[in-house]
Amino acid sequence: MYELTKRPEKAIETYLKGLEAAPDDNMIKSRLGALYIQTNRLDDAIEVFKDLATHGESRLDALVRVGLIYFEQRKYDEAVAEFGKILLINPDIHRIRYYLGAAYEEKGDFDAAAREFARIPPNDTSYIDAKIHLAYIYEQQGRIDNTISEINDAIKKVPENPEFYRLLATVYRNAKRMPESIETLERAIAAFPQDADLVFILGIFHDEAKDMDKALVAMQRVIELNPKHANALNYVGYSYAEKGIKLDEAEALIKRALVETPEAGHIIDSLGWIYYMKGKYKQAVAELERAIKFMPTDPVVLEHLGDAYAKLKKDKQALIMYEQSLSVRPDNAAVKDKIEALRKKSAPKKAKGK
Repeated sequence: MYELTKRPEKAIETYLKGLEAAPDDNMIKSRLGALYIQTNRLDDAIEVFKDLATHGESRLDALVRVGLIYFEQRKYDEAVAEFGKILLINPDIHRIRYYLGAAYEEKGDFDAAAREFARIPPNDTSYIDAKIHLAYIYEQQGRIDNTISEINDAIKKVPENPEFYRLLATVYRNAKRMPESIETLERAIAAFPQDADLVFILGIFHDEAKDMDKALVAMQRVIELNPKHANALNYVGYSYAEKGIKLDEAEALIKRALVETPEAGHIIDSLGWIYYMKGKYKQAVAELERAIKFMPTDPVVLEHLGDAYAKLKKDKQALIMYEQSLSVRPDNAAVKDKIEALRKKSAPKKAKGK
């Protein structure tokens, strides 16, 4: 009753009294251990579950609890030891093997971690997570071919899961093999044509490859699949603004995005930039000043606000924004030119000789 009425300390006190009367009652010990975990008394919980681990029926469950508590406490050596005991009793508890691999990974023993992750079969619920960890380990070790091989093997064994395609595309991208990354995503979209996130990633990768036309087409497709996809709406709207085309449509798209994410600084910036491109400089300043509150060090937002101030002939404010933008991105030649132009404009003119 104390547990049900959310009075855990009174429940613990009562269970302890129960153990005084019945010191071998495993049900009481199990409830007590669970409450110790709930109240973050993890060392006390370990003591209870280690005691339970010496008994027959509850032994395995108690060992699992102890191992997971050690893992939660980041005591990875102890976690490895406990998970190892469990697998000696039953080597087919693959979720525990997954945690064993994760503990080895946290310890920095990547070879041991990879060995455990590789032993988890495709029909186990831990398989997907294990393969992702295994791919990450190989990538960290610079074994890109092994990484690719593992993910392709996973795709063959679990073809209904799009996550492996995303992972493989990212691995290719990180290895600067963008054509293969894009090909992987196109293959994934062919298999999962309604997956808006896959199409969005394809658009981003086209953008990174400087193929803006294909990126825009992909983002438009994302909006068809998911009309509330804020980042795709923003991408298309901002792209139109940058080109100076379809500005009314761009404004509508950005406002739709802001309905979904009203405090997204980069999307507020897009709205401000559309107003700038429309020549509505006061509205532009209002939105860009609002964007700065969310992204105070973003060089693009700072430059945009500087541009809007300059159009309103607020040269001092514009110069401050440009200088802040340049401090974040010192190699921006365009901003350097804007600063130089404003400084020349504000420099006192020399008196002409008689």
